[in-house]
Amino acid sequence: MPKEPRTSAEERERQTERLYAKVGKIAVHGEHLNYAMFQCTSWVLQMKGLQQKYATAVLASQNLENMRRTWESLMKDYFADDTDAVGMIDHLSTRIDNVIQRRNDTVHRRWLIGWGNEETESYEVASGINARRDIGKKGRGGVKYTSKDTKDFEEIIKEIENLTSLVMRFIASVVDPAFGSNLGKPVKIFHYNSKGNLVGSPPEQKK
Repeated sequence: MPKEPRTSAEERERQTERLYAKVGKIAVHGEHLNYAMFQCTSWVLQMKGLQQKYATAVLASQNLENMRRTWESLMKDYFADDTDAVGMIDHLSTRIDNVIQRRNDTVHRRWLIGWGNEETESYEVASGINARRDIGKKGRGGVKYTSKDTKDFEEIIKEIENLTSLVMRFIASVVDPAFGSNLGKPVKIFHYNSKGNLVGSPPEQKK
């Protein structure tokens, strides 16, 4: 006898829609991160005397990776005399680079969302395949396939949201240095948590 479905057809449809929505959220929130870096970089240029319309023209249409490089370069130059701030910028840039790679691997992957044995399978988690040319010193030529599932979608979304918020906090340090500290440094509006990640919330109080 055929097995009973793990979930109803209606629930599988809802599961499918939720996964599609998460892919879209990763794409949209990635652009929010891009815009945060754009705004922060634009303010640096304006603080150095470049009119907003010219700053916008210089920065417009950059993808996430190019904007990350531009943001890191200008922010380090702006805070060149503040070693703590430069360390924070390095830390954030590394995390941003990592989440960009995860974002790209999600958006540009062939997902098998809603595919499977319709009588027995849930669509709560889907798999995806990505094909890339296998080149470079360790490449063997031809095409290399990688597989992935959708279990880390929420983690990617959360990290993009966190990084967007942190980049936006740097804007306050550029526009109003007193927001960071009396010395014009952004140190006081950030701290590292117990996992070594930069966060914007106040340090946890020891009980």
